[in-house]
Amino acid sequence: MQIKVPDLQIKPSNSQIKGEAGYRTPSCCPIKCVLPYKQSNNDYIIGDERMFLAKGEVLFRQGESGPLFELKSGLLKIVKLHEDGSEVLLNLIVPGEIIPHHSLISPKEYNGTAHALIASEVEVLPAEEWYGKLKQSPEQYEVVAMRLQEKLRMMQQRIDQLTALAPVEKILKLQTWFAAYFPGVDVQDVLKQEEIGQFVGLRRETVNRAMKQLKNIL
Repeated sequence: MQIKVPDLQIKPSNSQIKGEAGYRTPSCCPIKCVLPYKQSNNDYIIGDERMFLAKGEVLFRQGESGPLFELKSGLLKIVKLHEDGSEVLLNLIVPGEIIPHHSLISPKEYNGTAHALIASEVEVLPAEEWYGKLKQSPEQYEVVAMRLQEKLRMMQQRIDQLTALAPVEKILKLQTWFAAYFPGVDVQDVLKQEEIGQFVGLRRETVNRAMKQLKNIL
C-alpha cells in the first residue's frame, strides 16, 4: 500500500531521484534514499526515473518487495543474511542487468540485500508498470528471455570459476571476468578477501595465499 505524502520540500540525499512533484521515501530503500512521486487520481505513483547511489549505500533489503531496477552504471553486490547474523555474497550485478532476476516475469520479495560497491546509477522500473507491459505486449517476454539467457551465460562463467581446481586458477578466472566489465579496476579494491572467497568457493586464508602467488607470477 502506498501512503500519500504531502507536498513538502524535502532535501534530497546522495542517493536520490527527483520527480515531477517532489520527493518521497519508499519502503524498498533506506531512509536516506528518496524517490519521486507524481499525483495521479489522488494517488502517488513512482515515475520512470534514475537513482544515484554512493559507495556502500543500499538499494533494497532482503525480504522487502518493491520495484525492479536496471543498473545503468557502477557495480552492486547481493548479500544474503542468515539467521545467525552471518552474511554471504550471492551475486555481483554489472551494468545492463535488471534485478531481481527472479522477478522478471512475476513478482517476488527480494532474496537478498543490494549494496553499491562503487558509485552507481540505476533506473527504477515500477513493478505494476513492468508487469502491465508484459500483459499488454507478449513480445516483451522475448526481451525478458534474452535477459535471462545473458544471466545464465554469466553464471556459466562463474561455474567455471568454482570448478577450477587450483585456487590460483579460480582467482585468475575471477580477475579476468571482472576486468571484462571494469578494465583497470582491481577486484580487491571493491571486494574483501572473504567475499572473494565466498564468490569462488575458497576460504579467506586460501584467497590471501593465492593472491600472493599471483603477484609473484604476474
